[in-house]
Amino acid sequence: LDGHNRASRLSLLSMAPAPVQVAYRFCSTLGADSVSHFLADRVVAPPELQPSMFHEALVLLPDSYLASSLQKRFPQDPPPASSAGADALRAEVRARHSLPLDAVVLACFNRAIKMDEEIFSVWVSILQSEPTAVLWLVKFPP
Repeated sequence: LDGHNRASRLSLLSMAPAPVQVAYRFCSTLGADSVSHFLADRVVAPPELQPSMFHEALVLLPDSYLASSLQKRFPQDPPPASSAGADALRAEVRARHSLPLDAVVLACFNRAIKMDEEIFSVWVSILQSEPTAVLWLVKFPP
């Protein structure tokens, strides 16, 4: 039903078509009394912000709430962010994807249909104002 956007069908949830209704894939509360639970992880819902960010009861998944069919491989146990291993991994990943090591990487992995002219203009404006920024988009189909 896709959260709060132009094509949303959230009004259907107010009719309670299911005994338990769960939000998924949206990065913040829906704020709808008809949705009782929200699937998240500790990145989407940091423990210190959970009470103020979510109307729903949280169901925290252990690794990532986001299922993807892109079949990308990620390290099972990434090194701590402040370690030399993390710097090496960052350099390797950026090189693999042709991303400059010193760039600010703006990423949008939405489907292309969600990027209309207005959104793309915003991305262009950001890129023009930040000379070290690059925009990383996902290629569909993978």
